Amino acid sequence: MKKFFLLLMMLICFSTSFAQTSYGTFTVFPNKKIYGINFKPKLAFGKINANYVLVLKYSSKKAYAVFDEGSVMLLKFEDDSVLKLPINTFVEPQTDYKSEILEITNKVLEHYITYTLFDLDQEAIDRIINKKQNIKKIRVLFTNGNVEDWDIDKKYQPKLIKGLIESYDVVNSVQEIRKEKINNVEAGF
Repeated sequence: MKKFFLLLMMLICFSTSFAQTSYGTFTVFPNKKIYGINFKPKLAFGKINANYVLVLKYSSKKAYAVFDEGSVMLLKFEDDSVLKLPINTFVEPQTDYKSEILEITNKVLEHYITYTLFDLDQEAIDRIINKKQNIKKIRVLFTNGNVEDWDIDKKYQPKLIKGLIESYDVVNSVQEIRKEKINNVEAGF
């Protein structure tokens, strides 16, 4: 019976590791490693004042991620071109902590979550949301030269781009609603 549950859990983890998953505007970018979706990195567009950023939500079982002014994100496209995104030095990385108890084993899972922003210009945005060139690899350079790579499965590449386009659209629509509310407030003042 225990072997059956173990096999069932492995199948669920395997199938969900290649599934399109969005948390609000965040989109998971999976690789071939099999572990829970909660620990897979996630990307989303964001906007601070008039500047666009790419938000990285990085989760770990052990500790928060550490970034410095030399940290970058590299996106490798299908044509082997590379887009280098510098870390946003104006907004400090934000952290969050979550723990959950697995019902089957009563084991506590800890999630150390770090939100980091990478600066974007219009050219970078156009490259990222271009449906003709999929992102095939993502590399993040942490503090002291620590590097982590994620190969994006070929089947998942279009889904990643689709999720990022949806995230970009959400950011733009929120900004338009905000401008409209500001104009309405000023008109009634």
